[in-house]
Amino acid sequence: MFTRVLSIQLLFITCSLFAQEKDIHQITNGDFSSRMPVWSPDGSHIAFESDKDGNWDLFAIEVATGKVSALTTSTASDRFPSWSPYGSKILFVSDREGEKDLYTINISSKKVERLANLPGGEMFPSWSNNGNEIAFSRKVGDSFEIVRYSLKDEKTKRFLKQTGRDLWPRWSPDDTKVTFFSRRDTEGNEDEIYTFELASGVLKRLTKNAGHDFCPAWNPDGNLIVFVSIQEDGSRFLQVVDINGKKISQLGEGCYRITEPSWSPDGKFIVYTAKRKESDNYNLFIESVK
Repeated sequence: MFTRVLSIQLLFITCSLFAQEKDIHQITNGDFSSRMPVWSPDGSHIAFESDKDGNWDLFAIEVATGKVSALTTSTASDRFPSWSPYGSKILFVSDREGEKDLYTINISSKKVERLANLPGGEMFPSWSNNGNEIAFSRKVGDSFEIVRYSLKDEKTKRFLKQTGRDLWPRWSPDDTKVTFFSRRDTEGNEDEIYTFELASGVLKRLTKNAGHDFCPAWNPDGNLIVFVSIQEDGSRFLQVVDINGKKISQLGEGCYRITEPSWSPDGKFIVYTAKRKESDNYNLFIESVK
């Protein structure tokens, strides 16, 4: 599927590496940043964005070989990749036609199509697991709301009433809920993690942290959520909780910056963006889940 291989310095990924005692592996490296990693549905690739060529383009790493392939080579800004449920396309946000909008790229043909004309500064799109809808955040005045876009009738509607900076919607594996982060209950100060049940309209706050909790992602079974947590003392790590907010484990400790986790389809690993120290560029890391 991925034919164009680039000379990005890459730390080779193999299953044997994952079996070693050390369970954190850096998979990109260079004098540029790589961000927003997302696993393909079959676990064979990780898509991400990089500013290697001076603007943001989309790339993919083949997990078995470590090969990196270019998905887009636009002079515009192509960002925020999200795989379609069957892995044949990637959804992303681009300003290639003058304003931010949603696009898809066919992995085999590399054909790019504008998905919809939805001006509003779309951010952080997520494809539903049944393939019928897309969730994303969009700017409303000085804040953000999360909306859903139907691929069948090409209409958008809010998930819930916007009351303050709702970002990063992610579908549960069965598409019955979304998780996101918001400052809706913190007077615009701290980011906290929420889940929203579509059928009942029940909104649940999972975290109450004096710092910030953001960028949540479901595990494949839908019973755990990982997110970035910044504590009041400035320490940063990935926190894993159950669907009631009970703390299960921590990952990615000791980073200067850490963000954007994505769970592997088998539930054994999490890929994330991080800086180990202040002078680093952002790179991608894989850590095993214990």
